[in-house]
Amino acid sequence: MNKNIVSFVSLSLMAVFLFGGCGQKQAQPQEQVVLEQTYNISREYVALRYETDNVLINAEEYKDYGTWDKAMSEIIKRWEQMEKDAQELEGMADEMSKAETSLKLIPTALAYDKQEISNVFDKAPAGKKIATLAKCLGVDAKRAYAILTQDQAQVEADAWNQAGDTFQKLESSAVVIKDGCKVAGFVGGVVLSGGTSAIAAGSTLTKAAVVISGADLTLEVTSDGASIALGNNNKISAIANEARKATEPIATILTITDIPNNLNKGIDKFNAVMVGLEQFRGAAQEGKVLTIALPTYTGEKETKPITLATLEPAEVEDWLKENGTAYKAETVAEVEQTLGINQKDVTDGSGEDDEEEESTGVNQPEETESSNSEQPQDSAESTNSAQTIAGSYSGSAILQHVEEDVESPDSLPVTLQLNENGTGTVNVNGFGGDAYYAGNKVNFSVTMKEDGAVVKCTFDGIVTRYGSQISISGNMSFSMMGVAFASYSWSAQK
Repeated sequence: MNKNIVSFVSLSLMAVFLFGGCGQKQAQPQEQVVLEQTYNISREYVALRYETDNVLINAEEYKDYGTWDKAMSEIIKRWEQMEKDAQELEGMADEMSKAETSLKLIPTALAYDKQEISNVFDKAPAGKKIATLAKCLGVDAKRAYAILTQDQAQVEADAWNQAGDTFQKLESSAVVIKDGCKVAGFVGGVVLSGGTSAIAAGSTLTKAAVVISGADLTLEVTSDGASIALGNNNKISAIANEARKATEPIATILTITDIPNNLNKGIDKFNAVMVGLEQFRGAAQEGKVLTIALPTYTGEKETKPITLATLEPAEVEDWLKENGTAYKAETVAEVEQTLGINQKDVTDGSGEDDEEEESTGVNQPEETESSNSEQPQDSAESTNSAQTIAGSYSGSAILQHVEEDVESPDSLPVTLQLNENGTGTVNVNGFGGDAYYAGNKVNFSVTMKEDGAVVKCTFDGIVTRYGSQISISGNMSFSMMGVAFASYSWSAQK
């Protein structure tokens, strides 16, 4: 069976990248690639905001300056990458926005009553909204990078040991970053502002303006800002009133659902629904909550239609129960689980003591018996230990970008095997390589040699956990002679 043949013609990267033996190609629709990138970058942004708050606000909890400085360096590096990823997403979304617009999701007559709506995804307006989101993410990333770089340069070991007003300055920087960000972040019913302390303060669901049932990601995008809400284990996303400005232009809600890989043969991995909020201005002014119930995927097709309604705040809990979701306030461990964060990587690393403090800090009075019995399990699940990560992951990498005059297949088979010692092996379309992981980061590298050509494939990804399900997702880059010519997104579960 033929493997990979790579040939470069002149310095203009006139290349042909052929992969034999892959079977019939299945084209990945452009909007699917954009939705996946939007989903991945949104999750990373919210996780970064949370971790940035903690490294600044909880600086004095690190065991020493070296531990804090290492954590700070990693976060600064990720903000730098966030800006690059946002620029790439903005370009992809702009391309998608050029599609012809012909469909309108909600009929003009729709007002406040419960209605079923069509599952229409209009690429052109969606592309414009995602491009706006990406632009805002890029601005936030650039600003956070500049502030954190300055903080790190000013905090030295001697100043750290003497304490003084060092920690106060870092806390002030956390406030500056939060107040200057164009994008707000939520997990379930929690607004992520102030790190773990915000979670300990309880849920904001009772103050929500928008509640979605069934979405992994909900975006509210205006002309110059956005809110990102990640679904918790019950797939409830909520955007709180306090994060929205009354003077902002009417927004658009875009929901993205990660369809299980065994459905639709993996071709349409993400489902999206977009709702314009113009017709709900009156309801919002009356203090009502916009609710959207999305399909649940248990077979080849969704099991129920999409419904949309505006409710009184007191009716939301009953509405959630009607849609098969029972809500309770998230703990720190549950939020970190949703974000794919191993908090030991960014705190003082003292192990059991950290977990005990975390549990103590987030128990709510009303969670009595149930909370006490579930908390140890939540804490254990929030930690991506070697035992839980180790295993086999298989899936197709999907083409995101390819240079002009380069031919590259739409998808590539990837199989990753991780061991409990932090190492592993990977096979990318018949070529083997080495893998390694630490905390919630996974990397692998494959060198592809054939007919005198050498292509380097590298992967950077993160580990996330939903209940008992472990997922790895990230980007693969292909380069030759140090020049990158193609990139793929890859995700798999075990």
